[in-house]
Amino acid sequence: MIPAYPPVGRVPEAERKLREAAQAGDADFAIGETALALSLAARPALDLSPYRAHLSEIATSVAAEAQGKPDTIAGRVMALNNALVERLGYRGDRDTYDDLRNADLAHVIDRRRGLPVSLAVLWIDAARAQGWAAWGLSFPSHFLVRVDGPDGRAIVDPFNFGQALDTKALRGLLKRLQGPDAELQAYHYAAVPDRTVLLRCVVDDGELEVAITDHAGGFDPASLTRHPEVTDPERLEHERGLGIPIILMLADELTFSPSDGGTQVVMRFGPRLPGGTLRNGR
Repeated sequence: MIPAYPPVGRVPEAERKLREAAQAGDADFAIGETALALSLAARPALDLSPYRAHLSEIATSVAAEAQGKPDTIAGRVMALNNALVERLGYRGDRDTYDDLRNADLAHVIDRRRGLPVSLAVLWIDAARAQGWAAWGLSFPSHFLVRVDGPDGRAIVDPFNFGQALDTKALRGLLKRLQGPDAELQAYHYAAVPDRTVLLRCVVDDGELEVAITDHAGGFDPASLTRHPEVTDPERLEHERGLGIPIILMLADELTFSPSDGGTQVVMRFGPRLPGGTLRNGR
């Protein structure tokens, strides 16, 4: 069976923190705390105290590494690297990359292993705790972090031991990920806002549950009108509205939970046999 995932509203602390993030727009917010709120939403019995203490430990360690040294971008990156990689042992999980725990910050803290994006949360949170500017980067297929300093900026790869990437290294990474014809563009250096649509995936016994929370105001699913089939010429009069029909076609179970703060859509996909037949015969 798919594990029961409680609606965020049943975990008031997580709901409050996630609502604050949703209302922040594109402004920065406490990204580490918000990521822990997602962990709490998934596991309501989780005690966040040791994880919050660990975020403080990381910040203190970075401050100790930076103390007494010139405030340069190289010094900032070295302080972050010494604390997170050398002292605390954070690195990318190459052996079990697809382990879902790699996307849950509490599990990442427990295991000191994670995905590029979850490790980036720790780097960004630690940098901001020093008053340093740091963001995730809009780099394709591999999440990176940009740290700004008084004498420039650096782009680092938290998954690969906090390696600093110059233009040549970034170009090489892009070509490995997207092919030999790919070239660096200005948007590859663009900062990603902290607030994004919250996506949660749970896999168990071959079943997949995807829950998406959209904080853009919500809608009433009952008010949706049926559009003509895509093969009907009248469908050309409807420029929007394909998303939900496609979801209905693909998902085995679909539920909407509208609220004043947005709408949560939960899609469930059952295990399939070769040829696409559901294992349970549906």
